[in-house]
Amino acid sequence: MERIIARAVEVHGLATRYAADLSAADAADTAMRQAVAAASPGLAAATLQLISSDAALGLTREQQRYMLERAAELDLSVVEDLTSTNTTPAHGIERQQGSR
Repeated sequence: MERIIARAVEVHGLATRYAADLSAADAADTAMRQAVAAASPGLAAATLQLISSDAALGLTREQQRYMLERAAELDLSVVEDLTSTNTTPAHGIERQQGSR
């Protein structure tokens, strides 16, 4: 989640700066929309990855692989974070011992 949150915060800050000529309400709306749009692929990828690895669902290996591939297409870094294959921390986020 750290990577997704860092991306949303970064985009929110950038959008806020670029929307400075708008009214306060419009600037806040624009910034929030941009932040949500930036976070959405990562959230969808995380959801697909977690579903693909849930043994209780009884998915076949082919179904698991398909879902994991779709997740990776959406946001490879998030999938790597969740599967502990990514060794590069999110921008501005220090990796903590035992965290993903």
